[in-house]
Amino acid sequence: MKTTRVRTVLNEKQLHTLRTCYAANPRPDALMKEQLVEMTGLSPRVIRVWFQNKRCKDKKRSIMMK
Repeated sequence: MKTTRVRTVLNEKQLHTLRTCYAANPRPDALMKEQLVEMTGLSPRVIRVWFQNKRCKDKKRSIMMK
């Protein structure tokens, strides 16, 4: 039986940190991601996926704008 992972709920502080970093650099390097793990207390996987999803959303949004 495969267990499904519980969806991670981000608080305002974590979101603010991620968004600020994203605004400066949508593709953070390993070191920056490591710092985000320290700052937010989230797992590296959550950080990685959040950035992937955000880039995808932004890309979709820019396509919709045209």
